[in-house]
Amino acid sequence: IWPKEIKLGRKDYVIDYSINDKLTKYIKKVLRRYRSDFASVVVIDNNTGKIISAIDYTRSTKKFGKNLTFSSTNPAASIFKVITAADLIENADIDSDSLFSYTGKSTTLYKYQLKNKKNKWTRSIPLKKAFALSNNAVFGKAAINKTSYASLSNMANKLRFNKDNLQMIDLGSSSISDKGGKFELAELASGFNRDTMMSPVHGAIIASIIANDGIFRKPTIVNSVKDNKQNRIVWKPPYRIERSFSKETADSMQELMETTVARGTARTAFRRPRSRLISKLKIGGKTVT
Repeated sequence: IWPKEIKLGRKDYVIDYSINDKLTKYIKKVLRRYRSDFASVVVIDNNTGKIISAIDYTRSTKKFGKNLTFSSTNPAASIFKVITAADLIENADIDSDSLFSYTGKSTTLYKYQLKNKKNKWTRSIPLKKAFALSNNAVFGKAAINKTSYASLSNMANKLRFNKDNLQMIDLGSSSISDKGGKFELAELASGFNRDTMMSPVHGAIIASIIANDGIFRKPTIVNSVKDNKQNRIVWKPPYRIERSFSKETADSMQELMETTVARGTARTAFRRPRSRLISKLKIGGKTVT
């Protein structure tokens, strides 16, 4: 998939990638087993920022590739709840146990659900449970009452929307629409739209920021580029880090994502682990429809 040698003018260069072939082979085996219509797996070493696997699979053609993985044209959907939750926790004096009320189904988002009126069908739910169950009504209502387009957009930028996210490769920028009325703000915050776009690589980057206690390490897939004729390295990735949000916010986000796996929309995937190792790990995530 990736060229090991390239020629520029009269010079030949050898590229050393960070990809772990053994891991990628195993991922291919898993993707064949589950036979999703489209699937992409990205694995980042959080200690170094190196991408050690990045592969996608298309069921109709039974082929593996990288176009889906490195394209920022995929709907972010409920992954954007990660950005909204981080914004609420960091900037709105809200924690994982803060209660929010909602009426109607958690999977829908209607204008009546965003009103502050209570009736006999109104329920209250803590933020961590709303996140774990991907409650659109709670996140839409919380955005209207507790945050703004400017604040959400700022947190989205900190979590690498509208940014150059990868060294040596043009990934394209994940994009959000930050204009509209209150209902459009609710749609954005809950991920209940088709305008917010991102790449699978960006999804892995967001997860790595949270796992790294709020620190962003700019990832790379290239270890080095060597001039083949002169046998010397002409490029190595610079080590770039910056803080996206506080460690306290990262701790809360880890709790939200762990709850998603333990008692939320991802619980069935980890209910009966195939390996004893899984039961010893702290696993968090966010599901998307």
